[in-house]
Amino acid sequence: MNTNASEGVAKPRVLFVCMGNSCRSVLAEYIAREKFGKYIEPSSAGLRPGTASDADNAIFMLKTEMGIIVSAHVPRKVRAANIEMSDLVVAMDKQVAAEVVQLFPELPPERLIRWKIHDPYGHDLAEYQCCLKNIYKQLRGLPLLAGKS
Repeated sequence: MNTNASEGVAKPRVLFVCMGNSCRSVLAEYIAREKFGKYIEPSSAGLRPGTASDADNAIFMLKTEMGIIVSAHVPRKVRAANIEMSDLVVAMDKQVAAEVVQLFPELPPERLIRWKIHDPYGHDLAEYQCCLKNIYKQLRGLPLLAGKS
C-alpha cells in the first residue's frame, strides 16, 4: 500500500482499467483522485491505449460536470501500470476483466472488481455524462470507500 506522508497512513492503490485509457478509466481515476484521494491512490490504464486527444471528451466532461481540471492525460498500457503493486484492480466491464485475467493470471481474484460501465467512446457527450454519473455511483459503492465522500 502507498503511504500518505502527511498522515502516515497507507492508502490502497486502485487501478482502473478499460480498453483505451481514454474514457471510462480516465473518468474513474480523476473522479477518485478528486473526491476520494485522501482514502485511495487511484491510477488508470488501458488494454489498447488510444491517443491523448482520444481523452478530450472525458476531460471536458470532468471539467463541466464536476469542476475537475485535468491538465494532461497520456493513455498508458496496462502492462506499464505495475498491476502487481495495485491493491485493487477495477475493470470497467466483463470483457476488460477477462483480458486482465488472461494478461495477469497471477492476479488474485479477490483483487479484481468487475463493473458494468458502457463505453462512451465514439458517442455524443450525453453518453459521456451518463458514464461519468455511473462511475461516480460505482466509486461511492466501493468497499474501500463505503461511507466516505
